[in-house]
Amino acid sequence: MADSSHAGALALAGVKSTFSYANHNCLVVCRAPDGQVAVWNSRQEDNPGRPIVFFTEAEWEAFRLGAQDGQFPYGELPVAVETEPVPAG
Repeated sequence: MADSSHAGALALAGVKSTFSYANHNCLVVCRAPDGQVAVWNSRQEDNPGRPIVFFTEAEWEAFRLGAQDGQFPYGELPVAVETEPVPAG
């Protein structure tokens, strides 16, 4: 399961899609030191406490293959419904 965390002391540098624009309209991806795939929003690039989501290699590969196969067309994605926040811990 993906782990949402803050970068803390991690100094991660990643790659962006060539489909991204100069207005930071993209996600950044890299492999973290522990082997997980780290993903964050490029709008947070200069924020050392930026939220980063970590995926296992298997999770990332499943998502990547699904995206490559066209399984996530933006106009057909379900709309998120707000719920009560889940307490941490």
